[in-house]
Amino acid sequence: MTVMHNPGNHYSCDAVQMDLATAKTRFSAGVCDEYWAETRRLKIRGSVNKALKVYNAMGIADAEELILCDPDEPKRIYAEIKKTGHIPRGCNFKSLASVKVWASNLSAFFDVVSGRRATINVFRSVDDDWAALIDHVVGRNQGPVLLNTYERLPLNILARECRLRGFSLRELTSLQIEGFARDLLPNIKGAVKRGAKRLDKLRDDDRVPNCLLPIAPIGTLGHLTAAHQRSTPPMHPDLEAALEDYLDRRRRGEQTVEYGTKSRSIETDGISNDRAKNIATAVRWYWHGAVELGLVSSDRPFDREAFTQPEVLADVVKVCAEGGLGPICQPDVRRAHANSVIQFLSDLCPLYRGRCQPSLFHARSLRRRTEEESATAAYKRELCLRFIDDENFQRQFFSMPKVFFDEAKPLIAGFDALKNSNEPGLNKAQHRALDLAIMAVHTVIATRYPLRLATRQRLLSGGSQPHVVFPEHNRGEKELTILVPGHIVKNGYFSEGVPLLETRAIFPREIFEWYLKTAHPLILKHKPPHAKYRQPNALFCGLHIETLRRIWRNYTSEIGLNVAPHMCRHIVASHLYANGVPVCQIAELLGDTEATVRSAYMFVDRARQLRDVMQAQATIYRRLGV
Repeated sequence: MTVMHNPGNHYSCDAVQMDLATAKTRFSAGVCDEYWAETRRLKIRGSVNKALKVYNAMGIADAEELILCDPDEPKRIYAEIKKTGHIPRGCNFKSLASVKVWASNLSAFFDVVSGRRATINVFRSVDDDWAALIDHVVGRNQGPVLLNTYERLPLNILARECRLRGFSLRELTSLQIEGFARDLLPNIKGAVKRGAKRLDKLRDDDRVPNCLLPIAPIGTLGHLTAAHQRSTPPMHPDLEAALEDYLDRRRRGEQTVEYGTKSRSIETDGISNDRAKNIATAVRWYWHGAVELGLVSSDRPFDREAFTQPEVLADVVKVCAEGGLGPICQPDVRRAHANSVIQFLSDLCPLYRGRCQPSLFHARSLRRRTEEESATAAYKRELCLRFIDDENFQRQFFSMPKVFFDEAKPLIAGFDALKNSNEPGLNKAQHRALDLAIMAVHTVIATRYPLRLATRQRLLSGGSQPHVVFPEHNRGEKELTILVPGHIVKNGYFSEGVPLLETRAIFPREIFEWYLKTAHPLILKHKPPHAKYRQPNALFCGLHIETLRRIWRNYTSEIGLNVAPHMCRHIVASHLYANGVPVCQIAELLGDTEATVRSAYMFVDRARQLRDVMQAQATIYRRLGV
């Protein structure tokens, strides 16, 4: 086998890239027509024409000649807009979803005109040292399969990024990875880090020859934070220990009750791991600000007195609001950080809370945003109102279970015939069959009983106390019932015996029985990335919540419904609200309070009132003959 250490660089990340003006000229000449169908090409053309307007609004470039065809830049722009929640003026985007579509289209265009897509296609047939390793771990050399699809994915991404830069596997070092990984998108950066760890783990596997691995171990990678991202300095060991002790006590719910000169320790319901993570983030934010102010440092003794001075928090808030700690966060985030810091510092110094000034939270940099609607709230309102007024949209949404079930059933029946016997692991068609089966059950629940995705992910279909029950009645009716205990719900609301009823075309019990008997064993065997993650009693076999979110996003967009899993709660609830279902019943369905429901769907009442007043106006005008 001939091993090539540096395949031909059709595309180089360091080479001079084509600018947008030149790319548009080539696009108009039909150079890229072969890559997309006509409808897709028209959408991409619209996104390309809007590029200058968006880049100018974001302050990146004010001329097409200054816009380089970097496939990752549109995705960075979308990430920045999503993070702030505000769409820049002059871009003419209707919602955050339209920004995402624009970024996807423009990124695909840049991927082609920059030559990166052609280069990646060439790599599939290149016989280099990366190919030799990948062939070995997937069993193409008559050996065993060492890595499944999920375990191999980070390695494939690392190989792609290194090949694009001409880095040989044998000569790969941590400095090379650190050099290019800082500027990658966060998800790609994370995959590259996991791929590097996977390379080092393969050294411990006797089935992998050393000649297929880097000459020296990659080791621990340094900080991979780009200049435009927040980088928190390492905390002082004493503060780190105090924070860990504080979080440990908060998780246990340990509190001290004062009785005059005596005190007693009690244990209450502790905080969740997510809450503990948020507190740790807030303390690191405060530490970062104190370091920037020159009050503390990790390489000198920890000055607890200086760290717990009450005026320091006001100074840190000001530094953060001015961009001194990296990207400026939203006032709501800053306010939450400040509250968490006050709780921690009050534990560190018992007199701290008494010296705090509540008027600090009146500052504009900590004020709650009430004067304007965020892009996310506007998107929710527009989508829900469109759903209420569009019966075709409603039919498409509520018929999703049938669409996915009808396609999944024959694919699962012929599951083994979907691939050739010599292919390692699952192929694309088999993954699709399992995903469609998951979506069939996913959508049965989401369109009828819109539980949060985190709750759905924890539902049990087996064991001593399953949450999915098939009760049999004397009258012969076949029902499907969902039991939701409070410990798997965000706010502790529980529901007992919620029936998912049949309609004219959709039969929830039939779908669930088929899924648990036929599809569930296959999903359990093939979908979890490792045996330790397999949960036979779980409805979705222990799949991670982000995996379920990705499957949902991919297949709903495929049928033209770009509705996020959580948005199902809003459109179902707003639809019921508009049809006169009592608020108390909707609140019970969602597991929320009545006040929360009224506040969340007030826009439905406002839209109805505006329509009523306009109708009253029209009646008056018609009576007057005008």
